[in-house]
Amino acid sequence: MPATSAIRSLTSAEKARYAEVRAGLRNGSLFAVTYGFDRREQETWSDSSTLMSSRCGCLREHQISSALRSMIRENVEMCVTVTDGPKFAPVSRIEYDDVVRVIEFQTYKDEAIACHDGIPPYVARHILNKSKFEAGKPLWEVYIADGSMVIFHCHNVLFDLFAAGNFHVRFQQALQRCEKNEPHNETLFVYEGGPLQLPIDPDACSLPGVDVPYPASSPFVSFVKNVCRYALKPFGALASAVTPSLRLNRSSLGRKPFLLTLDKESLYGTTVSGYLNSKKLDSLLKLISKEEVCVRSFLCAITLLSLKPLIRNFDGSIAFSIPLDLRTESHKTTPFGFQSKRILVDCPLALIDDRVFESLFNRPSKQRKTKLDKNSPKFSEGLLEYQFKRVTTHVMKSLTAQTSGDWTGKRKYSKCQLRKKKIIEINVVDMGTSPSARFQIKNMNFTDSLGSETFMSLSCALMRGVGMNMCMHYLERDSMDMFVDCFQTFLDELS
Repeated sequence: MPATSAIRSLTSAEKARYAEVRAGLRNGSLFAVTYGFDRREQETWSDSSTLMSSRCGCLREHQISSALRSMIRENVEMCVTVTDGPKFAPVSRIEYDDVVRVIEFQTYKDEAIACHDGIPPYVARHILNKSKFEAGKPLWEVYIADGSMVIFHCHNVLFDLFAAGNFHVRFQQALQRCEKNEPHNETLFVYEGGPLQLPIDPDACSLPGVDVPYPASSPFVSFVKNVCRYALKPFGALASAVTPSLRLNRSSLGRKPFLLTLDKESLYGTTVSGYLNSKKLDSLLKLISKEEVCVRSFLCAITLLSLKPLIRNFDGSIAFSIPLDLRTESHKTTPFGFQSKRILVDCPLALIDDRVFESLFNRPSKQRKTKLDKNSPKFSEGLLEYQFKRVTTHVMKSLTAQTSGDWTGKRKYSKCQLRKKKIIEINVVDMGTSPSARFQIKNMNFTDSLGSETFMSLSCALMRGVGMNMCMHYLERDSMDMFVDCFQTFLDELS
């Protein structure tokens, strides 16, 4: 086997992300997709294997290994590691057991319940808290849960959230090319020498901005009412619920498993998920497009309004950290790498201060003959309309200004100031439209490890023809039960 040589040194941005992971401040991203057969094509099994196929899902070892082998050949990011220097270097060899872990549940009922709405919370927290990327090993790994859910865990140095989503788009494509009788191959990659070219991701500040629709000045009352008719169904139970028994294998069923630690003291955080089906997602996207807002500003508004009952002082502000994908068709980019930039949108709490709205009716006006009664339904509707529009407009203006390079009058915060602010991550990954294929994507779910300055993240994965999944992630020391209830109640009351 030829000796591996360094490909290139890490850039300053890559070194910073690598240092965060080494210091334990972050541990990559998790992106899970549940796969299933197209209804028009169902595999045929004998009576003795039908029950096993129902429990273990549609993915087989040979299909997984074939898809991964294909992807590693086509994407250099999947066959490199970080060595001393730090520098990128090829991985000398990748075995199936090096990157694939299989999660087994003792009963089918446990599988169905735990994996219904996405990554089981205790599994996600175990991976983010316990699983570490080792020197000389790839910067990614996959977990297979119930034979149909593929959880992609990737290192932040070479994979952003959008790259994690792109992994599943490419994985689905690779599955379609897999032959049913193809044998399982334990070896996924062997470095045979020769140069490897690892693209250098351009500085986010030097790349063109992402187009963000600008809000129109149309009435928002009907929009808010209609949009919430298609609200998320109730979020699943919090992670404090009884966790089903499971064990984690290095690979296949015949190999010795090791137990997954479920010690709540050491778990990374709490995740709560909710799901929106395809039909309701289409209606929601049409309404958002009609009103010329975006999914990001919509989520910021709902999040801020849901936090309002917890706020006692409206003099401060909350910052939203919003990543934007810089991969565009007009610029040659790879599906992987770190090609995104985070926009920090500082939202004054005065945007949702009821006193601001009330002051509008206390001012003398010749056109206003009567005051608006606070107890009337029109007052509540007007208040919601006013605050919702103020937040979405503020977020859209900030996104537009920062992506177009117009920083005039924008406040810049030092690291010390950022540590004192409450930062909420709003992550939106649009995976496009579900293709007609033998292996169908049935559900998506992802979350990012929380940074030291982040107290909560809201991650939204959507695919037309499939639906939308939302995942809240926050540290266990933060009591967010009231926020989750308010978030759901806010949507329910407006339906």
